Amino acid sequence: MLEFSPYQPTDEAPVCDIWMQAFDTTADYWPHYTRRMGPENLRVLRSESGPMGVLGVYRMGQWFGGRCVPCGGLAGVAIAPEFRQRGGAKRMLTGTLRELREQGVPLAALYASSQAVYRGVGFEQSGSRCQYELSLRHVGLSDRTLTARRVALADPAPFADIHHQRALRENGHLERTPGLWERLLVKLPADTQYGYVVEEQGRPAGYVIYYLDDAGPNEPTKIFIRDWCALTPGAAVRLWTLIADHSSIVESVHWYGPANDPMLAYVAECKPSMMKLQRWMLRVLDVPAALAQRGYPGVTGDLHLEVSDPVFVENQGRFVLSVKDGTASVEPGGRGELQCTARGLAPLYTGMFSAATLVQLGWLSGTPEALATATRVFAGPEPWMPEYF
Repeated sequence: MLEFSPYQPTDEAPVCDIWMQAFDTTADYWPHYTRRMGPENLRVLRSESGPMGVLGVYRMGQWFGGRCVPCGGLAGVAIAPEFRQRGGAKRMLTGTLRELREQGVPLAALYASSQAVYRGVGFEQSGSRCQYELSLRHVGLSDRTLTARRVALADPAPFADIHHQRALRENGHLERTPGLWERLLVKLPADTQYGYVVEEQGRPAGYVIYYLDDAGPNEPTKIFIRDWCALTPGAAVRLWTLIADHSSIVESVHWYGPANDPMLAYVAECKPSMMKLQRWMLRVLDVPAALAQRGYPGVTGDLHLEVSDPVFVENQGRFVLSVKDGTASVEPGGRGELQCTARGLAPLYTGMFSAATLVQLGWLSGTPEALATATRVFAGPEPWMPEYF
C-alpha cells in the first residue's frame, strides 16, 4: 500500500539519502534546498518500509502575454533505485498535480531528466533555455556612457523591478519566489559573484550577475553570467562593454538566453557556440483558468477548442476562448473546431510552436479558420526562461 503525503521532520534522513543518490549531490546542500523550496512544499511517497520517493514544488508564477499565471514548479523528483520502474514517479506526479489543481494553480512546469515519464502525465516541451559561449574578442563594444554601479547580492531588491519589466514583455519568465532569487544570488559551492546595475537617465535599465571561473593552470578564465537583462539598447551596450573589459584575464563569456537571443545583435561578430539546449515542459492543469488568466496583447477573436485529457476529466470537452483587446474569458461548449490533447495544448499556450507546426507534429487538428485564429491568438515572443530549477 503506497501513501503520498507531506514531508515530515522525521523523513529527513531517508528522504535526503534518496535525493542525494538520485542527483549525485551531498547532504550539506539539503538544508539549502529545503529552505529555498519550503519544507511545506515537499511531498513524500511511502511504502510500508518507509519513504521511497520525494518531490518538491516552487510556488511561483509564469508570465505569458504580459500577465502572470500561477504555476507550480516541480523539482527534485526522486525515487529510490530499488523502487524505480514500478509507477512510483507517476503516483507522485499525479498526486501533486491534482493537489495543485484543487488549490487553484492552473499550470505546472519543470525541467525533465526523462521526458517520457512526464509526457505520461500530460507535460510537453514548451520553451527553451540555451547556454552560449562567446569569445570576448568578438564583442567589439567599448561604450561607457551609462553608469554601471556595483551592488551587493544580499537581496534581490536592486534587480527585481528590472526582472519584472523583462517578464512583462517575454513569454515563459518566472515570477521568482524568495527561494528562486536566493538560488540565483547565492551560488553553491560558494564562488564570489558580482552584481552590477546599469542606469540610464537616473533609472535602472539593466543588470548582470556573474562569477569568474578559473579552471586551473594553463586553462583560460571564463565569465559565467547567472542572469542579465537590458531594457534599453544603451543598457545592452554598457553590459557588453562591462563584460568585454575583463579581456585582460578572461577569454570567453557564458550566458543563458532564448534560441534567438537579441543580445547577440549588439556584438561586432555574432560567432557564439551554443553549449547546451534545454527545453522546459509545461502541463495545463486547469484549461479554462489557464486560458482566461493568460494575456493576449492586441488580440481579439473567438477560438472553439475541444480538449482531451486522460488525467483530468475536468479538462475534457469543449471550450470557447473569447479574447477582446487582449483580455480573455472562457465558457464551456462551442463547436470544437480545434482539437488537441493536454500535451498538444501546452506548446500552443506558450507560443513555442505555431498551430501549423503542431498539426505537422500530429498534436493538433482543426479547421483552417480555427488554425488561423489559434496562430493569431497565441502569437508572441519565443518562450524561454533564464533559470533552471
